[in-house]
Amino acid sequence: MPNSHEQAPRPNLQVAARVEELLREQLEELGVNPRKLAPEDIAANMHCHLAPNGSMTYIWKGEPMLHVMPEKLVDENGEESVLWRMFTKDDIASSDSFLADAAEFAVEEDDDENASESAAK
Repeated sequence: MPNSHEQAPRPNLQVAARVEELLREQLEELGVNPRKLAPEDIAANMHCHLAPNGSMTYIWKGEPMLHVMPEKLVDENGEESVLWRMFTKDDIASSDSFLADAAEFAVEEDDDENASESAAK
C-alpha cells in the first residue's frame, strides 16, 4: 500500500488497451458479445474495485473476471518503472485472496445499493 507521500501508479494507454482487450475476451468466454452490449448494460453489470495500491478488480454481474496489479520495479540505476500484472478469471479462481477481496467488494456494493434503494422509498 502506498504511503501518504507516494501516489499509486496509474496505467498508461497501452495498459488500458490491454485491459480492454482482456475484458472483451473474458466477456466472450462467458457467451456475451461485448459489441452488442448497450452502455446501460455495461454500467449496470460491470464494476471496478480500485484498491489504494492502484490494483483494479473488474467484476461482471458479481463475478470477478480480471485483476490488474501494479508492481513497482527499480533498476540498477535507481530508475523506477511499473510492471502491470493481469490475471483473468481462471487465474483469480485459483487464488483465494483475489476471491475473498472481490467477494467482500461485491457484498459491500450490494449493501450500498440496498441502502440507496431503501433511502429512495
